[in-house]
Amino acid sequence: MARLLCSAAGKLTASGAAAAFCVGAASLFSSTRAAWCLVAFYLASSALTKVAAEAKGEIADEFEDKAGRNAVQVLCNSLIPTAAAVALGVLSGWVELPVGQATAQLTSPASAALWGAVLGYYACCCGDTWASEVGVLSPEQPRLITTLRPVRAGTNGGVTLLGMGMSVLGGTFIGAVFVIASLLTPSAVVGDVVAQAGRLVGLGTAAGLAGSLIDSVLGATVQFTGFDMKRQKITGTQGEDVAHISGLPLLDNNAVNLVSATCTAALCAAACVRLFA
Repeated sequence: MARLLCSAAGKLTASGAAAAFCVGAASLFSSTRAAWCLVAFYLASSALTKVAAEAKGEIADEFEDKAGRNAVQVLCNSLIPTAAAVALGVLSGWVELPVGQATAQLTSPASAALWGAVLGYYACCCGDTWASEVGVLSPEQPRLITTLRPVRAGTNGGVTLLGMGMSVLGGTFIGAVFVIASLLTPSAVVGDVVAQAGRLVGLGTAAGLAGSLIDSVLGATVQFTGFDMKRQKITGTQGEDVAHISGLPLLDNNAVNLVSATCTAALCAAACVRLFA
């Protein structure tokens, strides 16, 4: 598992490597489920980043080959679910329990909410990443989610059927990983896991799609997108030769990811309380 966590970190800067080590170690120590969701998200997303990388780099500068993920990027994608996993470990006595199962220090609603936050956060991040990495290659012209007007490929908030389909697949993937990892925990009760499996995978699917849609709305409204006339590509940086396409320069990509994933985690936590508490 430790080797997989290192591989999952992918290409990192020094600060990114330090952050990845911290969240990876905390996840691994606290929760098999959280650790496997973290690994699965980064391994799958890193693999998709390499698909048609050169072509994507010519579309938008966010796909250009850069130094690697820094600490901010790593933490925006994993700090909150890691904190939830640590809280679960502390409150449950470091024993992984079925979603919604209580202990002397952990109520059933709190257990359901914290596990829902872990599942929802990673499902959102995975769904949004898969949508971005694959959706930008769609032959269909994207439409801005807020107005449905056609926009250039790579525009923040631009959606396609392929991209939305990938967000569903990404969320379903994390939901399935969560269930499989639940079966691998030392304290797993197979019957309990199987009874919850369909609902957990369904929540992962919903979180992947919902998170990607929230991210798209934020990208279309509070994240700047422009077209660099000199380089002939989409950019998120304002400049003299950059024509505005959409969005206000209020949040950068990391902040949008953090806000959308946090909102999705909260929605999934509430759903888990309703379903399992």
